[in-house]
Amino acid sequence: MAADTRGIVVGTGLSSEPLPQAAAHSVCMEAMAHLNASGTGEGCELALLFSTGFGPGEVELLSRAVGQLTGARVVSGCTGGAVFTESGCIEGERGVALMTIRGLVAQGSMGRDLHRDPVGAAHVVAKGLTPTTDQSRESLLLAFSHGLPHPRFLHTLPDEISPSVHVLGAVATTQNGRIFPEGQTMTGGSARNSAAAVRLGCTQMAWGVAQSTHPVSDAMEITRHAGNAVLEIGGRPAAKVLLEMAGPAAIKNLAHIRDEFQLATRAIGPGQRTHCVTHRIVGIDPQMGAISLDRPLPVHTPIYICQRSQEHARQDLDALLR
Repeated sequence: MAADTRGIVVGTGLSSEPLPQAAAHSVCMEAMAHLNASGTGEGCELALLFSTGFGPGEVELLSRAVGQLTGARVVSGCTGGAVFTESGCIEGERGVALMTIRGLVAQGSMGRDLHRDPVGAAHVVAKGLTPTTDQSRESLLLAFSHGLPHPRFLHTLPDEISPSVHVLGAVATTQNGRIFPEGQTMTGGSARNSAAAVRLGCTQMAWGVAQSTHPVSDAMEITRHAGNAVLEIGGRPAAKVLLEMAGPAAIKNLAHIRDEFQLATRAIGPGQRTHCVTHRIVGIDPQMGAISLDRPLPVHTPIYICQRSQEHARQDLDALLR
């Protein structure tokens, strides 16, 4: 697909070729053909590359091959459990999705040792990104590897770059709870425990966040916890409360329940709208009655049990695009 909006032209490609070189060639030919269908300009400034099923060395081969075949100044992206474009989705096998972009200013940078030295990583990322003349029309895309970014990294980075820059990003993970992400830039190679950043100039970004979940319980309260583990909700074992909400067959497939359900707190978003902030369930222990979360929540926190839903995902996406 090719699209032209205010001088920015985009082309996408999708490949299920199992070998890195063949996958890079296939996806680049498709994406660049769509890009060139507009009939304006040459090459591309930015290639956003997403892959699934490839190992670390193969990911770097993909990144370098895409840079050479597209002529992109910056190649950036991450691995995940699935890849998709408007043409389809690849999950459970090797696949590559690519978006080539022409008509903007792009720079790439990478910060390593994200957890050991988050402030130092933010300094390194910012040092590799040169400000443009109009910082009010800049955006920053971030891909994090090996878990959530340290809060000090996120607090430091805007001050290092520009408080007016819009920041958008995601954490790269794979299916079955296994974390095997890689950040990618042409100059930085690929690395775990890192942040890959792309600074976009001559752009204006509108952003939104959607959880694709909906509450299936009334408001309840955490009454006992230990670290990241919620032990009691409303004075009852937390795991029992969750499994009752999930249904009688839930005990037979705890991994499915862990992936389908989340705990959520309420928050006030842009425009004073109330929305849910979800907290991922990483473990369920029916014998101990405990639920382990990706981060601790204190006692007396009001929470809701939320469930993932394709219908609500579509509604959230439609709302963001309006």
